[in-house]
Amino acid sequence: MVSLDTPYTSFKDPEGLKKELEYLKGIGMKAKFAIHPSQVDIINAAFQPTEEEIKFAQGLVEAFEVALEKGKAAINYQDKMVDIPVYKRMVKLLKRVNLR
Repeated sequence: MVSLDTPYTSFKDPEGLKKELEYLKGIGMKAKFAIHPSQVDIINAAFQPTEEEIKFAQGLVEAFEVALEKGKAAINYQDKMVDIPVYKRMVKLLKRVNLR
């Protein structure tokens, strides 16, 4: 299931759209409808993972796979509890950017 937001109707306000997208990504939204072609690139860019997010995911996946080989199903990674659902979400992120 993907969290999908409704269109931003002020299609001549790209800065307002960017602000809204920042907020939406922060609360976990994964996609947004567009009502105008000028919005598509802005929306796509906003939902791409940042370099920092990619590096975090790479490190987490690597650490978790080492733990899986040792029979563990949860780890502490950068002071965050990581279990199989979190691991799968990071693998999915890496697949989106063709790193897996």
